[in-house]
Amino acid sequence: MEASIIAIRLLLLQVLSFLGYDESERSLNRGNVIALLTLLSEHDVEYSKVVLKRANGNCQLTSPVVQKDISNACEKETTKAILEDLKDLKDEGRFFVIHADESADVFDKEQMAFCLRYVNKRGEVCERFLGVVHVPNTSSLTLKDVIESLLMEYSLTFSQGRGQGYDGASDMQVSINGLKTLILNECLQAYFSLDAIVGVSDTPDSNKAQFITHMLMSFDFVFEAHLMVAIFGITNELNMALQKRDQDIVNAMSMVDVTKLNLQKMRDEEWNSHMEKVTSFMDKQGIEVSNMEGNYVVPGRRMYRDDRFWNLETINELFMKLVEAGKHATHDRVYLLLKFVSTLPVATASVERMFSGMTQVKDKLPNSMGDQMLNDCLINYLERDMFLNVNMNDIIDSRTIAILIFGCNN
Repeated sequence: MEASIIAIRLLLLQVLSFLGYDESERSLNRGNVIALLTLLSEHDVEYSKVVLKRANGNCQLTSPVVQKDISNACEKETTKAILEDLKDLKDEGRFFVIHADESADVFDKEQMAFCLRYVNKRGEVCERFLGVVHVPNTSSLTLKDVIESLLMEYSLTFSQGRGQGYDGASDMQVSINGLKTLILNECLQAYFSLDAIVGVSDTPDSNKAQFITHMLMSFDFVFEAHLMVAIFGITNELNMALQKRDQDIVNAMSMVDVTKLNLQKMRDEEWNSHMEKVTSFMDKQGIEVSNMEGNYVVPGRRMYRDDRFWNLETINELFMKLVEAGKHATHDRVYLLLKFVSTLPVATASVERMFSGMTQVKDKLPNSMGDQMLNDCLINYLERDMFLNVNMNDIIDSRTIAILIFGCNN
């Protein structure tokens, strides 16, 4: 059993086919699984006693059904590791953002990829692939049902969602607004905004909501929000262009150069105008404008420098350092706010990475691959860092393999 798992595990990681065209004993190329088992038996005395012809009875574990069962067991354990990583550090629940997109495989079969964006126990922002599902059509109701069934399969619900992200340039663009509305109708938390936070003012979490509202009405947030609007305004055209399927590489690189020049120009020449916009907005909203020339002092507190938090450059680095230093418990509201900000829906390449992997896993040669096998191969390949940490005994102890062993012994 261990030898078969080692062979299949290696093939899953390297995206190599299992079967050979001719697996008879006279064949010079009997397929990768049998070739690896033969290699293991030649270099390990213990394996040589139990693999292939020397296996007990008819339990060689080389049939296509057995290989699929082992692949599925590997996928189950990899997914279990991802769900364990998704658990909140303070054990308050699993919060995530949904990312989904659809594409057709090499045989024009519609597939929907499903990813989750979350913050793990170490304060790291993670984007994990959880599955690919065949969809009969891309209507809003169908997509919503598929996403809900996937969440339920992993004991997750829409109520744990804090945002939604979809590829607006895909074929399902017409259904996106309807899909978002269906999910929002079922779970308001799936959309994170100032209005949504204020809306919980009558709940037991009103203190937390008021604190977050206060943070959002601060100078720092307003300044950064206006800065992000300016940056997205410059990069939006490039972002839309790169998502076009007919975009040529020469034109794309030219647009990248233009965007970089515009960003540099904003940094060098438009700082004062940006500050004017920020201060004008804050004056209208009655928000106090910070004195940029003054020394910052927290009222009522003694200031001291913690070298562990010095020279941090990103919010994610601050989040991870809070967890590493154990400050997430004493500054739980800051921890919660950073968690929400870190999991906000953003344009990422996670789902596109899955479709790129699908072209490697399923091409015109292994064209008979079913939906379950495709899903198993993709999860083990794309989440290989999780897959590599899966213990051999966990795979053997899984329900799928246990049934397989029981069948061989009988």
